[in-house]
Amino acid sequence: MTISVLLVGAGAIAPAHVRAVRGEGERAVLKGVVDRDRTTARTFAADHGISAAYDDLATALEKEHPDLVLICTPPALHADQCVKALSSGAWVLCEKPLCASLAELDRIIRAEQESRCYCSVIAQRRFSGVVRHIKGLIEGDVLGAPIAALCATTWFRDAAYYRVPWRGTWAQETGGVTMNLGVHLIDLLLHLFGRWRDVRGVVTTRQRAIEVDNLSAGVVTFENGAVGSLLNSALSPRQETYLRLDFERATLETRHLYDFTAKDWTCYSSEAAVMAAWEALEDDSPADHAAQFRALLADMEAGTPPLMRSAGAARETLEFVTAFYKAGFGKEIVQRGAITPDDPFYRGMNGAAL
Repeated sequence: MTISVLLVGAGAIAPAHVRAVRGEGERAVLKGVVDRDRTTARTFAADHGISAAYDDLATALEKEHPDLVLICTPPALHADQCVKALSSGAWVLCEKPLCASLAELDRIIRAEQESRCYCSVIAQRRFSGVVRHIKGLIEGDVLGAPIAALCATTWFRDAAYYRVPWRGTWAQETGGVTMNLGVHLIDLLLHLFGRWRDVRGVVTTRQRAIEVDNLSAGVVTFENGAVGSLLNSALSPRQETYLRLDFERATLETRHLYDFTAKDWTCYSSEAAVMAAWEALEDDSPADHAAQFRALLADMEAGTPPLMRSAGAARETLEFVTAFYKAGFGKEIVQRGAITPDDPFYRGMNGAAL
């Protein structure tokens, strides 16, 4: 079985998707690329040896009949493009954020249900070898109960970064540092520490002429009683991604910037059995697009729902991020499940401007 793939969006992240497809050999074939700028689409196709280039998604879907659509466009376009691709009978793998709001996500979920295809969002850290190893240790109760976490995405984005037309606005970027940068580590924390119960936070904008947040902090309480401290910054000259996870019998810690492998993680424990289990890592595949793409192909071949499907883990993370924004703007504690369709934050991370 060879899975035919259509790439939508020829921007900076698109080459990572091309590498992921090409890395699978005959399992997947890249049939075409779509970009609303015809010249960009043609240039990208020529540079990457892709046979067809389009400036219209509907036309590309009709002509290529892809099994899988990879969406790499600006965030405000994601929801409509996901629905179109699903309605054509294709599975979807979309760059984060999957969409602008819970309202848009529920629209995608309805399209997923009607088409009987699946829509998934990029969360590549979950698919790395070391994270799958950690998840196994947690599920096997090797580390003990989760206790506390420190989760900090401290990056730097200068004024030039926000001159890209779609960045810095609620309408086009759909959110700021919390939604688009910090979400990587937030998603990983949720994956490893379990279901969240409530969140409180601060969301603000400093030093840049933008609408969206570039600084946020919060505290999350999990249903298992664990507590996590969150910091997201796009203003930090010394950039770092830091995650510390304290369990009953061990502390796990990673310092990196964007991607990581096992060498970027450290386990601290006084128990020999815990350290032996930690060192028994067999797969050290990196936290990149290729690992998630490979897992998605396996799901397609087996007809099983992907880990990051819209109605599953993707909704879990988006609901948390939405609650974080509501907590930050409203100066309140937001409970899991509190954001319903009559809530203004159901329609946007800024409360749809209330």
